[in-house]
Amino acid sequence: MTRNIRKTALGLLVVLPALLHGQLTEIQRSPEAEFQTGIFYIQQEMYGAARDVFTRLLADNAHLTADQRLNAEYYRAVAAVQMLHPDGEYLLEKFIAEHETSAKANEAKLYMADFLFKNRQFKRAIKYYRQADWTLMNTTEKAKIQFQYGYCLFSQDEFEEAEKQFMAIKDGKTQYAAPALYYYSYICYLNERYDIALVNFEKLRSDKNFGGIVPYYLAHIYYKKGDYVKLIEVGKEILEGDEPARASEIAKLIADAYYRRQDYKNALIYYTIFLEKGGKPSQTDYYEIGYTYYQLKKYQEAVQFFNKITNAREEIAQNAYYMLGDCYLKLNMTREAAGAFKAASMIGINKEIQEDAFYNFVKINYSETSPFQNPIESAEEFLKKFPNSRHTKEINRLLASLYANSSDYARAAAAIERVGLDSPEMQEAYQRVQYFLGVRSYTSRQYAQAIGHFKNSLNHQINPRITALAYYWMGETYYQLLEYDAALNAFSKFAATPQASLLQEFPNHYYNKAYCYLKKQQFSQAATEFRKFLSEKNITAARRRDALLRTADAYMMINQFDLAQDFYARAEAAGADADYTRFQRSLALGLLNKNEEKISVLRKLIESGATDNTRAAARMELGNTWMMMDKYTEAVQAYDDFVRNHPSHPQVRRAQMSKALALKNARKFDDALAVLKNLVARYPESPEAAEAIAFARIIYAETNRMGEYVDWVDRNKLGNISRGQLDSSLYNSAYELYGLQKWNEATRAFEEYLQRFPEGIFVQRAENYMADSYWRLSKRAEAVTIYEKIAQRPSHAFYEIANLRIATYYYELKDWAKAKRHYTQLYEWPSVRENNKIQAENQLMRITYQLGDWAQCRDLAERVLQRREIDQALSQEATYYRAISLYNLQQTELALADLEMLSKSGSGVYRAESMYHLALYHYQNQKFSEAKKLIYDLVEAFPENIQLRDKALILLARCFIGEKDYFQADFSLDFVIKSNSSSQLVEEALSLKNEIKSFIQKK
Repeated sequence: MTRNIRKTALGLLVVLPALLHGQLTEIQRSPEAEFQTGIFYIQQEMYGAARDVFTRLLADNAHLTADQRLNAEYYRAVAAVQMLHPDGEYLLEKFIAEHETSAKANEAKLYMADFLFKNRQFKRAIKYYRQADWTLMNTTEKAKIQFQYGYCLFSQDEFEEAEKQFMAIKDGKTQYAAPALYYYSYICYLNERYDIALVNFEKLRSDKNFGGIVPYYLAHIYYKKGDYVKLIEVGKEILEGDEPARASEIAKLIADAYYRRQDYKNALIYYTIFLEKGGKPSQTDYYEIGYTYYQLKKYQEAVQFFNKITNAREEIAQNAYYMLGDCYLKLNMTREAAGAFKAASMIGINKEIQEDAFYNFVKINYSETSPFQNPIESAEEFLKKFPNSRHTKEINRLLASLYANSSDYARAAAAIERVGLDSPEMQEAYQRVQYFLGVRSYTSRQYAQAIGHFKNSLNHQINPRITALAYYWMGETYYQLLEYDAALNAFSKFAATPQASLLQEFPNHYYNKAYCYLKKQQFSQAATEFRKFLSEKNITAARRRDALLRTADAYMMINQFDLAQDFYARAEAAGADADYTRFQRSLALGLLNKNEEKISVLRKLIESGATDNTRAAARMELGNTWMMMDKYTEAVQAYDDFVRNHPSHPQVRRAQMSKALALKNARKFDDALAVLKNLVARYPESPEAAEAIAFARIIYAETNRMGEYVDWVDRNKLGNISRGQLDSSLYNSAYELYGLQKWNEATRAFEEYLQRFPEGIFVQRAENYMADSYWRLSKRAEAVTIYEKIAQRPSHAFYEIANLRIATYYYELKDWAKAKRHYTQLYEWPSVRENNKIQAENQLMRITYQLGDWAQCRDLAERVLQRREIDQALSQEATYYRAISLYNLQQTELALADLEMLSKSGSGVYRAESMYHLALYHYQNQKFSEAKKLIYDLVEAFPENIQLRDKALILLARCFIGEKDYFQADFSLDFVIKSNSSSQLVEEALSLKNEIKSFIQKK
């Protein structure tokens, strides 16, 4: 009951003024009572009601005194401000302006400043604090205003004026003294007045509000002052507290203090805490942590921090890279050390460090070539940059050795040219590097460049061994360029050079000269050189077999058949191709009139495991031999045997013609005519059909049956003789131009023939020779148009050459699909000659590699490698293609075996690519050390292959990223970007650099 009464009384107390106001309004309004009601509303924070009251009062001017009107305006403005009405500040400003001299105006200013301060509108509050006068206020009120004014100034970075306000009340007894002291001390700290800040912060150590944060400032001040003992003391006190919020920051300050006192053991303890507590190291921090580990001889750990410094200030970076290089040296990681020293040498802040770093780089680069600079260039650059260095003598000694033994031949040659060729030592060095440049160009099939290098080498004939070798390889190069006279001249000069006879190349020069003579069709000289070669010791079995075979061929061409058959026999005994040697020997025996022995050899060939083409040739030759012996029955049997066993062979028509001749000679005229008529009926457009018609006329005439001949010709509409004679005359005139190598005239003549005789006797020959004339005129597109028509008819006499030429054309255009189609047609044609089949097989292997047809490429490479006679260059090429195919077919172990072999014993591009793919394999399997070693070896062995080098350096960077060695990775990528050998590689390098930044930031 009592509680309810109390609640009712309180309710009445609240509503009473309103009731009274209502009654007074209706009865009579007292301005004084109305004014007090408004004041009551202000006190109760009923600002809307208050504003209404004062607005009504101000509307009734007659009953208000001046003081009442002034106060009514003031409180109306205050109510509007408190209600956040848009016109609130305007009303208060208006009041201040209209009553500037009144005490109420000053109260209005302070009121507005206080209101804005509480609403954190500090910049606007400053205006009112500056207009107000608080000199006559009591100490507490004055301290409040000064603190609030000072804080507003502090928030706007007006530290000088703020400091004055805080200073005025910091030593007082009011509740604002401690906050003012804190901000005053903080301003002193910001202005680096550390002694004053320190004294004043110390006063707050025991303050309940600020005591907790003050030690952090003390620690920073001690750090700034270099008072590391006090810093360590205060810092440890903070860290020993309960879960300090800024533990990583304080741990770092303590670590830095110990670091500067060279107490690296304790520094490491607190650097570890700093990192464990989530500290975010700066580039300077990475350096100092790395240096701490370095001083403690923990070089592996030091490397991990030094190599994170990739974009620091130059001074820090130079020191860090130099220290990183020293760490790598102590860890016996010399190649990595080279990169670090190189980076340090590229920064000129500290000249002493720059020189020493460059010196270390040159020394390492001398013993283990860096991927970033040629050893000769680095030594030359050092001497140019530091001409008065204490290391000059040693660098000159290294440079002399480098000139003589450089494997980076192009840069070595350029360096020697810059230094000059005044001394015999430099001339010999130049002779050597130009020779090796020539050999390298030769193995890369850049023959014109190779000739230039060999000539440069021979301009300085200091070392007779190098002179001899330069002549030898110049001869090899001219041979590849089809310049056989120049090749012979070079080989002769090689043989005449002192020491040539002591070289392992000496026997081969006879072999090479012999081939030059073969190409020139000087067969007697070829045979002589081959026999000189065969008299030498230490020749390979493969070349011995080939030399025996070619000697026999040469003797065949100059009609020395007894020697020819002897050398074919010796070649077969040495393991040469039995099919070829036996067949050729049979021809020689026949030419020696040893036909019985010839027939025996041919029969053995037919009955042996010879190829289909060889057996076909043997059967045909057997028939011809019987014919020569006038044994026509046996000849007919041989020709029938040929046709039966080789029905699609292009010589089938020729065999039938020969059979008809044998039958005619045996006086079996009707049988002969039957064969000829059958041939004409089956192959009416062939050259043999024309021959058959003419031969049939002879038989009919000889047997006095010309009427039957005429009937047969008319009945089968086989044409008239006079048109055939015109056909032959027009063709022969075109062919005569072709034989005289008048290619333009020949093409026009053959075209006329084909237009006039589209079904003529010599159409096939005309088509081929016209295409060949275009080919020789380098009008390959026109030639290929004709060859493509020929290639559509497998029965065409020149089907083989057509496919070969078309395939060659599209291969050179890198139109792999079309080239593959025609090489395949050539390769699969039953009657293809062996040398063309080999060429097709080689090209198909290369094309399937380009097309990524890995299974077929592997199979073709296997076939190439299974040949008995294969040169080293082709063997390496096939092995490489097989390796890449096996790798892509996931037959990894077999692929790696091939790549390993090529990387060790291969040469040229295939060795380089094999090394790269092995490195890639090791990287993919996270064997970073093995991958890096291969990359270093690759770059050292093939410095002139710039794109491959940059591709390898990107892989090297990936290895370093895998090892978290970000400095080395970043440095390698910078080199690739600077090199700019390929926009694609630069783009990849930039992308990797961004990844590295991300990795470091995450750490």
